[in-house]
Amino acid sequence: MSKEFSELIKMSVKLSGEYAEFQKANNQKEWTAYDRTIGLVGDVGDLCKLIQSKFNLRKEPEDIDLALSHELGDCLWSIVIISKMLDIDIENSYLKTLENIQSRIEAEKERL
Repeated sequence: MSKEFSELIKMSVKLSGEYAEFQKANNQKEWTAYDRTIGLVGDVGDLCKLIQSKFNLRKEPEDIDLALSHELGDCLWSIVIISKMLDIDIENSYLKTLENIQSRIEAEKERL
């Protein structure tokens, strides 16, 4: 499944809204950007444990690559939703990050 990043963001936001409706219907508090950030920290912790498993520092789950793929997806989804909640254009921010990395690489090459 290949989609443009902007499409994935729209899908994420739509699902986030549906999830908020689900929470309300079940008398749960709708998550704020703060709550989602705390959730992201937990997901990053889980990701770190899986990375340790990948390098034989912990007992591996049955399918480590599937578990890693899932956790990376969870982290990305959280980042997209947090950025939307904080009114940050994550697509533009990510493009700027890529440009900055490219500039650093080019500057380093010139120094060699």
